[in-house]
Amino acid sequence: MQVSSLQPAAVGTGRATPTAAARAPATNASTSQPATADVPRLGNGLRGWLPALNRDVAQAQQSRDFLDKVSGHLQALKTGLSASLAGRAPVGERVEESLAALDRTWRDRPVASGGGLDAQLRFSREGPAAQRFSVRGLDFPTLQSGGREVLALSVGVPGQRPLPVVVEPGLSEREIVLRLGQALAPVGVQAVRGEQGELMFSTPESQWPAVRDSLAIKGGGQRFPTGQFHRVRAEPETEAVPVTAWRTASADERQATLRGVLTALDRVRDAQAAVSAAFGDAAASLEANRPGGGAAWAAAAAGAFQSAASEDGFAARAALVSAVDGLHRERVQAVMRER
Repeated sequence: MQVSSLQPAAVGTGRATPTAAARAPATNASTSQPATADVPRLGNGLRGWLPALNRDVAQAQQSRDFLDKVSGHLQALKTGLSASLAGRAPVGERVEESLAALDRTWRDRPVASGGGLDAQLRFSREGPAAQRFSVRGLDFPTLQSGGREVLALSVGVPGQRPLPVVVEPGLSEREIVLRLGQALAPVGVQAVRGEQGELMFSTPESQWPAVRDSLAIKGGGQRFPTGQFHRVRAEPETEAVPVTAWRTASADERQATLRGVLTALDRVRDAQAAVSAAFGDAAASLEANRPGGGAAWAAAAAGAFQSAASEDGFAARAALVSAVDGLHRERVQAVMRER
């Protein structure tokens, strides 16, 4: 799907500049939460300052810039591999350079996309991207068979309080997801039903290494051994662009890599469509939230602005910089003189 263009941002780093990101709603925009009545609604400059919306748009802009770079590397790789397989050109430095450039860009995904895209290129409007994974032995068929058993789960620092889960015959897949989800919620892990109907787990990407390296289970002697906690293997979901697995030494390897590139391009296009839809939603939200007026509105705007100014991080700065863009002392004085 072709994604309409905004003003170019910091393409070299894959990050949108705060001003460009905040201006995006004027043409294309994104939001995960509609503006509410108690949030100041504004047009341009301070009148256009809607912190949550601006942060969503900044994240969507970064995600789109990242996807554009990945798409460009994949297209270059596709061209080089196709030419080689057709005998029009040998595999040379250009293919290897495309692979290396793609690898560098892909490894920077969590930062370059502003946390908006996970390893499967799912665009998140709800918060930072998450890492999905499966756990050997924790699957629907295994948990639905056998007798009643109390499983104790451990995630994080050894010796912390175990997380108990009761499994028994007759549990539905939904009940299994709910029980595991309730048990693991305190440590930031969710149980989910995967796209293929399998039992999966999800945790913020920043937390994934700790979960992967510490997950252990103690059972009652049926599905898992009793007595002590046993480390279990957490398998991450396959990446949408598995560039580290692609090889080009032989014709068969180049053919397999080309198939992988074509599949990855489809995933990128799907992600671009999702980001484009998010921009459209933000534009609709802005249209639905035309500015109000009066002293009460001004007081609410000032209070919300002051609150956001105390926050740290790029997202807060993106909202604030866009709010005061074009707002100069002379303009304020001119308005005051008119009063």
